[in-house]
Amino acid sequence: MWSILAWLLNCKCIVKFSAVSANACAVVYRLGRKVLLVEGGIQMFICFVVVAGVMGGSFNKVTGFIPKNSASTILAFECLFTAGFAWSWGPLGWLVPSEFHNIETRGTGQAITVCVNFLFSFVIGQAYLTMLCK
Repeated sequence: MWSILAWLLNCKCIVKFSAVSANACAVVYRLGRKVLLVEGGIQMFICFVVVAGVMGGSFNKVTGFIPKNSASTILAFECLFTAGFAWSWGPLGWLVPSEFHNIETRGTGQAITVCVNFLFSFVIGQAYLTMLCK
């Protein structure tokens, strides 16, 4: 039952962040890439600092647990981090490489970009839980 609920929540988040990413691609032409990259970087940095501060301040080294209120704060700021990434750095990672290749090398360059992006997404996905649980 819980796996079905987690799957539904994941699908809802994917649809929501896909809509945010599509919106970012439309906004980049009005505001420019620099504004989105700086804004997303600041938002993600603030979220990392808050998560680090809450974890550092509330983690119980004896029991290895985090209080429920602190865990809720961490989860909220992780969601804000994901929204900041989906708004700025995520879609621009696909847009920028397609712009700096000339027409002769654009297909090959974009293919390499996609392969590297998928490869590192796989590596991060495989290593994340292992690093988190140690």
